[in-house]
Amino acid sequence: MKNIVCGFLLFLLAFCLSAQTSLPSTILKDTTLTKSASPYLVSSNMTINTGVKMTIEAGVEIKIAPNTLITVKGTLLANGLPGDSIIFNSNNISNYWGCIIGQDGNLELYYVKLMNCKEALNISGGDLIVFSHSRVTNIEPDLYMDCIAVHDAKKIFIEYSLIEGSGRATTKSDAIDNDAVDSVWVHDNTIYNFSDDGVDIGTQTKYAHIYNNILHDVNYGITVGETSLAYLENNISYHNDGGIQVHNGSTIYCSNNTLYANTVGIECFHSEQGTIQTGGNAIIKNTIFSNTTNDDIYKQTSSNVSITYSISNKLLFDGTGNLMDDPLLADPGKGNFSLFSNSPCINTGRDTNDNPVNMGVLGLPILPATQIVSHANPGEASQLFPNPVSDMLKISNNHNLIEVNLFDINGRLIKRFKSTGESELSLNLHELSNGIYLLKLISDNGLIENRKVIKK
Repeated sequence: MKNIVCGFLLFLLAFCLSAQTSLPSTILKDTTLTKSASPYLVSSNMTINTGVKMTIEAGVEIKIAPNTLITVKGTLLANGLPGDSIIFNSNNISNYWGCIIGQDGNLELYYVKLMNCKEALNISGGDLIVFSHSRVTNIEPDLYMDCIAVHDAKKIFIEYSLIEGSGRATTKSDAIDNDAVDSVWVHDNTIYNFSDDGVDIGTQTKYAHIYNNILHDVNYGITVGETSLAYLENNISYHNDGGIQVHNGSTIYCSNNTLYANTVGIECFHSEQGTIQTGGNAIIKNTIFSNTTNDDIYKQTSSNVSITYSISNKLLFDGTGNLMDDPLLADPGKGNFSLFSNSPCINTGRDTNDNPVNMGVLGLPILPATQIVSHANPGEASQLFPNPVSDMLKISNNHNLIEVNLFDINGRLIKRFKSTGESELSLNLHELSNGIYLLKLISDNGLIENRKVIKK
C-alpha cells in the first residue's frame, strides 16, 4: 500500500512539474506567451534580445525563481484585461524574485500584477514605457532600490494603478522615481506605505504631469527637483512627512490639490541638504492646506513661492483670493476628501479663464453637511468586504439600505443601485476598470455614508 501511495505522489509531482512551460534564458525571436500554456517558469535570468518582441496574453501567470531578473532589450507587451490580469510572481513565496529591467527597450504593461519581488521595474532608456491598470504588492521589506525607477526614457505613462510598499525598508525607497525623461504622465494612481517619496521627478526632466493621484504614508507625496518642470493637479496627499516638495531650481505649477495632515504642506527647498540654498519655484493655486503639523509652506531665501485662491486652517497666505478657514472636508480620517455643502472652498477658486471653481480636488461629490454618518460610532458604519475587490462587493449595515450610488474618482455617477431596505447587499463590480471609486450609501433612516472602494 505504501508503494502505491509513494508512486501516486511521484506521479502527481511529475505532472505538476510538466504542467509548467519553462522559458529559455534568452528570447531570440518574437514570442507569444499564451494562457493555454500557462503557467510559465523563469528559473534563471532571462533576456529579451534587441529587436525581439515578447507578447503576453491575458491570464498568463509567470513564476520566477528567487533573485531572478527579466531584462528587456527589445519589447515586452503584456496585454492583460479587466478581470484577467497577467501575474508575475515568485515560484517560492518565501523568497522574492528580482525585477524587470529595461535596457533601451520598450515596455507596455496593461492589467499586470507584480508580486513578491525585490523591486518592480528598473528601466534605463527606451522610447515608450507604460504601466497601466496594474498593481505592485508584497515587495521585499528591505527594498534596496526604488519600486518603479525609469531613467533617460522618452515617454512614460504610469496610470490607474495601485503601488503598495512594505513601509519597513531600512533604506530610502521611492514608489516612483523618474530622472532625465522627456515627458512623464503619472495619474489616477494610489500610492502608499513607502520609506521615501511617492513620486520623485528629477535630473532635468523636461515635462511631468502628475494628476488625480492619492498618496499617503510616504516621506513626501510628490517631489520635484534638479531643474525639472512639473504640473501637479488634483492630487490628494495626506499623512506624509511632506505633501509636496520642490527644490534645486525646479518649478511646479500646483493647482487644485488637497494636502491634509502632513508634517509640512509644501517644502520649497531640499531640507536634507541643511542650510545650502536649494530653493525651488512653486506657483500654487486652488489648493487646500488642512491640519498640517508644522508649516504649510516651508521655504528659504532661495525659494520663490506664489499662492492664490488657496485655503489654510492655520494662517492667511499673502496673495489674491486666499482664505483662512476650516475647509470642511467630509471625512478625511477615512480617506473621504469631498466638501460639505457649506464649505468655504466651494466656488472660491479660479480656473485659467478666471471663472469660479472649487478649491481642492475637483470632481468629488458635494455632500449635505447634516447627512453624513459619524464614524465616531463604529456601530453606525457599514462594512465593505472584500476591499480591495475583484468582483462581488458585499455591504453590511446596521440600518436598511435603500440606495447605493457609485462614483468614479472624479465624482461622475457610474451606477445607481436601488434596494427595498435590506441590511446586506451584494454589488457586482466585475466590469469596472481597476481604480478608486466612491460609494454613497443611503439608509432608510436618512443617514448617508460616503466610502472608498478599490477595484483590483
